[in-house]
Amino acid sequence: MSMLAIQVREFGGPRVLAPSEVPVPEPGPGEPVIDVSAADVLFLDTMIRPGLARDVFPQRRPSIPGNAVSG
Repeated sequence: MSMLAIQVREFGGPRVLAPSEVPVPEPGPGEPVIDVSAADVLFLDTMIRPGLARDVFPQRRPSIPGNAVSG
């Protein structure tokens, strides 16, 4: 099963954001599953995307920005 996500495949500007089908994560013991309607992207995410904060927030690509959701 897969889901649609916006991925950052390389460091750069907004052009590196790409809609992608990714596997649905499997929850671990005691973790809930929610149907996400919206996800946030913070100003910090816009700084991480081009690699400006690599020393503080090491990133591997591809990655999915955002960390808060509404379901």
